[in-house]
This record gives sequence, C-alpha cells and structure tokens, in this order.
Amino acid sequence: MERGWSSLMVASDTGNVEVVDKLLQHGATVDLQHQDGWSSLVIASLNGHAEVVDKLLQHGATVDLLKEDGWSSLMTASQEGHVEVVDKLLQHGATVDLQSEYQDSALIMACYNNDLTTASVLLRAGAYPNGCNKFGQTPLLLAVRKNNVPMVEELIGAGVDVNKMEKEGFSALMMCCDDGNSEMAKLLLDYQANPDLQQSETGYTALMFACKGGHLDTVIGLMEHGADAKIRNVEGITASDVASANEFWDLCAVIELMEPQATADITEHPDTSLMKETVDEVVKRFHAQMDHVPLLSLYDSDKDVALKVPNSIF
Repeated sequence: MERGWSSLMVASDTGNVEVVDKLLQHGATVDLQHQDGWSSLVIASLNGHAEVVDKLLQHGATVDLLKEDGWSSLMTASQEGHVEVVDKLLQHGATVDLQSEYQDSALIMACYNNDLTTASVLLRAGAYPNGCNKFGQTPLLLAVRKNNVPMVEELIGAGVDVNKMEKEGFSALMMCCDDGNSEMAKLLLDYQANPDLQQSETGYTALMFACKGGHLDTVIGLMEHGADAKIRNVEGITASDVASANEFWDLCAVIELMEPQATADITEHPDTSLMKETVDEVVKRFHAQMDHVPLLSLYDSDKDVALKVPNSIF
C-alpha cells in the first residue's frame, strides 16, 4: 500500500468490491487523488479489477481523470492488457486518444506490448492509428518490430499510413527489410508501402537495407514491387553497390536481372532456363571482378532460379 492512499484507493487496489461499495455509500470521495495523481479508478484499472472499475464509474468517477504524468485509466488498463476494463472505460466515454507526457497513447502501449486483442478493441473504438510518441514509436512500427502480422493487418484496416516515418527517418518497410522479414515486407508493399523512400540521415532505401543484410527473398520482393535500384544514398552509392561491398553477388545479379530494362525480354518467356542462364552470366561477370573465388550453387525454389554465388557468402 502506498503512503497517503485513502481507504477507497486501498480497496480498489485489492479489488474488494464490497468494501468499495460500502465506502462509496458512506460518502468516500470517488475522485480523490494521491499526490502523484493516482485515483481509485486508475488503481483499479491498473490491476484489472473490472467490477471495482464498474462500481466506481457508477458512482461518478471521472473516466478521464489523469495522473501527474498524463496517464489515464484507459492507458493504464491498455498497458496491462486488461481488455474487460478497457471495454468498460470506453463504454463510459473514455477518450481513446489521450496522450501522456511522453505522447504515449493507449494504442501505442497495446502495440508496444504486442497485445492484439487490446489493440483491436481500441481501433474499433476509433483509436488514431498514426500517433507517434516522443521516442518516435508508432503503432505500425511497433507491430512490425514485434513481427505481429495480424496486428499490422488490423492497423492497415484502420487506415494506418504505411509510409509514415519515425523521428530518425525510418519507415516500417525499411525496418523489416533491414531485418530480412520478407513476409512483412510483402504485406506492406501490397498495401502501397513506398520502396523508394530514403532514410533521412543516410539516404538508404528499403532495397539498400535488404542488400546490406544479404536478404535475397526480400530483395526479390522489393524488385517485384518496382523498387528503383538506381537511387543513390548520401554517399552516392546504389543498392547494388551495397550488395557488392558485402560480397552478396547473388543480390547484384538479381537486381541487374530484374531491373525493367534488363527484364523486358526475359519476362515474356516462361522458360526458366533462359532466366537461369542470364543469372549465371551476370553472377559470373560480377565474380570475375574478384580473385576467382570458387563458385557455389544456390537454388531459389520460390523463383525457380539457380544462382551461383561465392563460397565466401556462407
């Protein structure tokens, strides 16, 4: 128990709904706050005591009464994943998009905790999907970092801006390409994520991030969605330059092969042998610039393409 708490706060903390009811009937001040702003409603919400929350609200508790740091009962319940409490607070008119002193919202906290159920309830209540806290975190960026595909789909359904950049200039697509998360990248690209946005400080595109990590499937997906391989970063280098600097010759070959002018004739032919020969030729040409490192076959079953890459990649 915190020093300075009222009897109602203590009963709300323990979830004793009978004591809460008696105290309220005998005139306990429902909105009394501790010196740091804790109220009985915030305390009950933090602990997930839905019956106590209901009782306090029935006796006129202010649903949006804030703590000193700007946290509301809804934000507190959302952080802890107490969906029943979240639902009750919303039914009693809780403001869904209130922000703390660090500009966290209930939705940001749910996404931070990878809590799809709470996030879905908040989104159905009209939570703003494009909010951003002082740390540059947005609901989408958090969901991507957690690799939570259903949550990303929920956010997209709620109208999230898939191209919103966080404060350091990264987009959600850049992040999952840097991680080599080709499934998430495809989902974002299918919903119009722009593959050609550039990170504000380095000028890296999603394709460059994928090349830096040697993520073949991700590179192929970006090229299929029209990524511009000719874009240069602040140092004047392209995605292919990034790949070659890291000796990812298979990526260099795929980029050259899949660029529009390079693939204009190839895409008209369903015979994959033509593509195989072309990839082999491109890889060998890149490889010839090196010290004749022995080649190793790599087969990409998704693309029916046999690639030849240096042993040094593995």
